[in-house]
Amino acid sequence: MDLQSIQLDAGKLDGGIWWQLSISDGQLVGNQVEQPGADVPAILLVPMGTAYERRLEREREPHLTKMRDQDLPSDQLEQLNLSTAAKALAHTVVRDWQNITFQGEAVGFSQAKAAELMADRTFRNLLDFVLIKASQRSAALVQAEAESAGN
Repeated sequence: MDLQSIQLDAGKLDGGIWWQLSISDGQLVGNQVEQPGADVPAILLVPMGTAYERRLEREREPHLTKMRDQDLPSDQLEQLNLSTAAKALAHTVVRDWQNITFQGEAVGFSQAKAAELMADRTFRNLLDFVLIKASQRSAALVQAEAESAGN
C-alpha cells in the first residue's frame, strides 16, 4: 500500500475546500471545486480538527450544568447544542461564502452571520451540511487534486 493514496493536502487543511452549493429535494448539497465561478453559490470550509474540538469545548463550558440537567426541556437542549456547535463551526471551519441570498437579498459572509444562521433551527440543513462536509477528510486528499487534473 502506497501511503500517498491517503496523504492530505496541507493547503486544503489550512486554507479550506470550496463547495459549490445547490438544493436537491429540499436538501443542501455541494460538489467540491477548486475555485467556484463568480456567480455560483459556494462555501469555503476547513476540515474539522483540534481547533474545532477546542472551540466547541469552550462554547459549551458555560452551559454544561444546564445541558446535563435531565429536566431541561428538549427544545432548550437542542437550541444550546445548535448554538454552541454553530459558534464553534463559524470560528474554526467556515471561512467564506459567496452568492448566498435569503429572500432575494445577499447575505454577506462574517463569522457572526455564519454562527447566527447555523444556530437558527430553521436553517438546520446549513449546519448539517457544514458538519458533514467538514468531517470528510477525503475531500482534502492530495490524490483528489491529481485526479481532477487528469493525472
